[in-house]
Amino acid sequence: MAKPITKACFHVSNPNDIPYVFENAFKIASEGRPGPVLIDIPMDVQRAQIEDDLLNIDSLELSKIDSNILLELIENIKKAERPLILSGRGIRASKSQELFDDFISKTKVPVITTLLGLDTIKYDNSRRVGFIGSYGNRWANIAFGECDLLIVLGSRLDIRQTGADAKFIENRKIYHIDCEKGEVNNRVKGCKAIIADLKSFFYEFKNWQLINLLDLKMNG
Repeated sequence: MAKPITKACFHVSNPNDIPYVFENAFKIASEGRPGPVLIDIPMDVQRAQIEDDLLNIDSLELSKIDSNILLELIENIKKAERPLILSGRGIRASKSQELFDDFISKTKVPVITTLLGLDTIKYDNSRRVGFIGSYGNRWANIAFGECDLLIVLGSRLDIRQTGADAKFIENRKIYHIDCEKGEVNNRVKGCKAIIADLKSFFYEFKNWQLINLLDLKMNG
């Protein structure tokens, strides 16, 4: 019953498996898109005595992103007349706030947020436009509808943000960065997909942006 609504389920029958199960469950729950993990521990197992040795489970490695799509994104940011960043809850969930702040500072692209992403950019930040959706700011929704380049970070582009219009993709390029492949090109089709956790994206983008700037200086 729990499998369809959790990231993983564990039934502990051997008391000595408890340390491994808990370590593994926390890793699964927190990596990628955070979500619930169920651990079922019968009463007889709960009463058993076990060793308290801690396990060292390898941390999640950062994803490797195709350099071509990052270079393409950098070029499109330079060419865009009305670029926008859409930031959602995924910024905080991935613990990428400082990297996101640096990304905004370097790209100088205006930011709209989802309702759950309100705290991803300070209210007095000059790059902040507002938040979008059914309960959002009118001016932010207008900017959202008229942008020619959209960079989606930590949001899944649900129907309350985009509306039911299937033509949302028209007249704009959308780069959708998400750790779950199933969330990209799900409702809104035609997005440039970057399947990676946000930390990987920010690190890789920063590296290629620095290389690109170095090339420009050498060519100039």
